[in-house]
Amino acid sequence: MEDDSPCNSSQAQFSNQQKAILLYIYGGVGVISTLCCVFALIVAVRYRFYQDIVQRLVLYQLIAALAVSLICAFDIIFVNYHKNPDVYQPFCAMAAYFNTVSLWTKIGFTFWLSLLLFICLVYLKQPKDVKKLEPLYILTSFGIPMLFSWIPFANDLYGISGAWCWIKNWEGECANKKILLGTIEQYALFYAPATVFFLIDAILITATVIVLLKRIRRNNVSEEQLLLGENRKQKQLLRMILPLSVYPVVSIFLYIFPFSNRVYSIIDDKPIFPLFILHGVTEPLWGCCVGIVVTVHICIAKSKRSSSGDTGMRSVTDHYTLPKDSMSFE
Repeated sequence: MEDDSPCNSSQAQFSNQQKAILLYIYGGVGVISTLCCVFALIVAVRYRFYQDIVQRLVLYQLIAALAVSLICAFDIIFVNYHKNPDVYQPFCAMAAYFNTVSLWTKIGFTFWLSLLLFICLVYLKQPKDVKKLEPLYILTSFGIPMLFSWIPFANDLYGISGAWCWIKNWEGECANKKILLGTIEQYALFYAPATVFFLIDAILITATVIVLLKRIRRNNVSEEQLLLGENRKQKQLLRMILPLSVYPVVSIFLYIFPFSNRVYSIIDDKPIFPLFILHGVTEPLWGCCVGIVVTVHICIAKSKRSSSGDTGMRSVTDHYTLPKDSMSFE
């Protein structure tokens, strides 16, 4: 494969060989993630892991992760983009658009899951108490990304971004020829608000765990019997939050690497190939990690139900119903 790039400096761009390697990695991990998500989805349906709002939010996140994985896997067809860009460009632009929408959908459901866990476990609300907000979770996570993800089309900025398809910030795929508007749109439409959402997720999860730990350690001799019973409930709630909090924690961790790569691409004209490899692995890896976590989560829950003689996958509400006298935040 010959390098026919128009850039003047070979150090300021990726060669076609390097872009092919990145696309094979990006698309290959996307294929693996797609298989993991499909398997997890089958397991979730098989064991009816959708009976309350918390379980459904996890399931929605899995579906969004599947969409991200499918689009990443699709990008592998652009290995030969440089040979016929006029043919590939429309498909690349559509792939970039759906990638933006699916990433935002995944972020949206991650945020709602973090917020729901915070509401249920800090303010001791039952999942059924916030079930009426489920249409809002779906509408905002799926609908809002479509309201702004089309903007790069207006400036013809969807295309090859480094190696795969997204918002272009290099002119002619040259890292030393920045497209200012493309960089602005990358951060205005994705990285800046996504960073804010992930910071909120981290704060919500951290605050939730801290509050639960404080409640477990709380002791009052005059109300010893009440507190013993309440502490048991709190420990049950903590056992519930630990596996569910894995979803936003994994998303935050995997987001760090693509974000770091894009930040570096602004401050330096010479892209770091290993950093792009890390980006190419971690972005589509969201689907794989979510699929694995969902499968393990369901298997553990099923194992516990079987050991207790309960063969059904009951809802979170069934397992963690709190008495009215424990519904206190003080």
